[in-house]
Amino acid sequence: MDTYYQIECSNCHFFNDITEYTCNHCGTPLPDTINVRRASLPIEVNALEIRYKNAREYLKTNALTSSEYYIQDEIKNRGKGVINTHSDFLWEWLFYNRTSYQSYRRQLINNQRLKAKFKNDCRRSIIDSILFGSDSDIIYAALSVNEAGLISYGEITIILKTYAIERRTSSLERNSYQFIDDCEANGWTLSQPIPPGYMSTWPNICKLLLAKLHKKVKKDLNLDEFASLILNSTGDRASDEFVELYIWGKIIGSAIEKIKIPVTLADKYRPKEKAMLKELQLRYDIEIY
Repeated sequence: MDTYYQIECSNCHFFNDITEYTCNHCGTPLPDTINVRRASLPIEVNALEIRYKNAREYLKTNALTSSEYYIQDEIKNRGKGVINTHSDFLWEWLFYNRTSYQSYRRQLINNQRLKAKFKNDCRRSIIDSILFGSDSDIIYAALSVNEAGLISYGEITIILKTYAIERRTSSLERNSYQFIDDCEANGWTLSQPIPPGYMSTWPNICKLLLAKLHKKVKKDLNLDEFASLILNSTGDRASDEFVELYIWGKIIGSAIEKIKIPVTLADKYRPKEKAMLKELQLRYDIEIY
């Protein structure tokens, strides 16, 4: 158990805890962020590989290999990290302060937001700690292939540039709240690591998707059908279905590829908000849809 969360130094081959950023033995900088390291643990990678191979075999047996290739291509070409938020936060982030987008924990530390209600704050802190210990810089996002977002978290969808996040992003195949609840229902306790094989680094997201969705795949899968399997949100967080992304650090405006605002929301903007929106349209690709 003591060696479970360790990574090997490439210089001296000493094993360090994944929370370290330099080797305790030789001082060599250790690669990657803690969430990427967490998803790169050999037991995680090996368990995911087994699930992936089983998924491919299932698709081959059921004459669905063409759907496998389709999924791989769509994820590679269309897969994006998305964040949803509300207008007030958008103005605060990009118009007034022009600060970076930071994690819930980091915002609390910097007194930039109020805590959630105690029950929700406790639950979120527990989930964060189970996944990443005491790290304070994990931003939660979702994977999308059609620029749809989790509207239960806000009407506005922010699509991120892949090259700005991919090296510091990992994923869990579903909502971490639901995932941990299911683990607990199956007898898992805090004294154990969570079941391996359900996390991935960005380059392995396609393997994670195939492992998750192979039994829902059908012949002649189209983009709308595939997109709804990847992310489905009707405004109720309890029923949201998505692949959860973890982005380490902060997100600045230059990492934004597009901002999508529903026309029903934009039509309700007051004159001041409409003026701010016009200003943002000069700096960002904003789609009113």
